[in-house]
Amino acid sequence: MEEGVSFMVSIMHPDDLPLLMEKNTAALEEANRLLHTDNEPIVEFKYRLMNKAGEYRWFHTYGTIFERNKSGLVESVLNVSIDITNQEAAEQALFRKNLQLQQSNTSLEEYAYIASHDLKEPLRKITTFCDRLLTTQLATLNADGKLYLNKIYTAANRMQTMINDLLSVSTILGNNAYEPCNLNTIIEEALLPLDHKIEESMAVVETEKLPTISAVPSQLRQLFQNLINNSLKFAREGVPPRIKVSQKILNYKSVEQYGMTKAKKYLQIEISDNGIGFDNQYANKIFTIFQRLHGKSEYDGTGIGLAICKKIVENHGGTIFANGSLNQGATFTIIIPTDTKM
Repeated sequence: MEEGVSFMVSIMHPDDLPLLMEKNTAALEEANRLLHTDNEPIVEFKYRLMNKAGEYRWFHTYGTIFERNKSGLVESVLNVSIDITNQEAAEQALFRKNLQLQQSNTSLEEYAYIASHDLKEPLRKITTFCDRLLTTQLATLNADGKLYLNKIYTAANRMQTMINDLLSVSTILGNNAYEPCNLNTIIEEALLPLDHKIEESMAVVETEKLPTISAVPSQLRQLFQNLINNSLKFAREGVPPRIKVSQKILNYKSVEQYGMTKAKKYLQIEISDNGIGFDNQYANKIFTIFQRLHGKSEYDGTGIGLAICKKIVENHGGTIFANGSLNQGATFTIIIPTDTKM
């Protein structure tokens, strides 16, 4: 107590002292410039002090003007300090984990891009030479030769499609370019490429009025397009597809079971259809990458569409799940945290 400020300076971490002195001086100058006010400003400082054991502890100090002289200049200040060492250690550990995760995601994206690029090249050569054989040597091949060559050509093309799909999944998490998205417009844009399928199958798509949310527009467009296309693909034979998009706002208590980030509101969107549905025991399996419940000969595609939907929803901090009933239809439910405005 006798040494006062000089003692505090002697136990302060040398890396923190210059910045603290600079900030303290600036705060006093600003306070003297403003002179007396009814609400004195509060200034915050963060620094390390050495304890009796010789260990540095982190402190968070809140300082304000305690007394001014007759001229209105600062006479004394009041500081309240809190030991935040444990909190600081936890924040540093979290920062390191986040940094490692970012580096891991970046490495994964780079790996996926390089791997896909390197894999595409030999596949291009296989399909090119298969194509040449089919156009120049078809007459000299027997029935088995033609069959085998067509199988090679088909398999190589399918492998190329799978590599492209795999690359699209790996890049989803790297895109966080959020902006206000009017979901009514997003669905309209998602339906455009499906116009022919909708007309051909005499499908009816009903959409409730949807809110504007902060999201990655290209990803939501792909999300709705994949789910609606899924309903069109798995329609019952002879039954025109009926697809309904509905929404409602939920509170945290309603979604607590899903372990999502806390938010004021959550948007739930349901996409239901009257298609072939599925056995509910496979409800989680259908979101697995390259997972199919039907053979390639029955329905086209690589089985990656719903895996992409899951990645998109998770990239927005949400969850997606499905409920089905054989030959009655399926419902896909999306829940994402959001501050919505209707």
